[in-house]
Amino acid sequence: MQDAVLNNLVNCVNQRIYPWGLGMGILGETWRANTTLGNPVPVWIPDEGNALRESYFCHGWALGTYQLHGYTVFSGPALATVLADEWYLVMVPAPGDICVWFGVAGPHMSTPLHSARVYAVGGVGGEMLLTSKNGTAPLGGPQPFAAVNAIYGAPPHNCAARMFYRRNVPLGVVLPLLPE
Repeated sequence: MQDAVLNNLVNCVNQRIYPWGLGMGILGETWRANTTLGNPVPVWIPDEGNALRESYFCHGWALGTYQLHGYTVFSGPALATVLADEWYLVMVPAPGDICVWFGVAGPHMSTPLHSARVYAVGGVGGEMLLTSKNGTAPLGGPQPFAAVNAIYGAPPHNCAARMFYRRNVPLGVVLPLLPE
């Protein structure tokens, strides 16, 4: 989502939610933001009292919406809309692109469920490195693709399908890792 979306951020339902479950005590609100094509998507804005690692989840990191606008796009149809409106599929990823894992069975079939940012593509004998945010854990440093893929390919996620995407309009800046 581009800077113009800040003018289109509207509190749509003022729904207070606990994205990681009631017992975690991490709270925020559901709002609506518009993609660059004007399609509304639900987003999560954390309470100011949340620790940094509890203020965004994987899509807020991978898409850059948390660093740019202070919110995270929800998984499922919301992320699918953002991908369709603001990103395009690539076969050969580059640093700054994202990897998106999709559900492959049952109600999550073809649903985008997790995302990570490509940090380095490797090279001869090198492995691709990703930066990924998993739940309430702090944002980790660059991790081998195989390690992140193993997490999301295993239960309860079972996301065997994945694709790489690039922004339709480049940011023009590299978003640094968040210090947690």
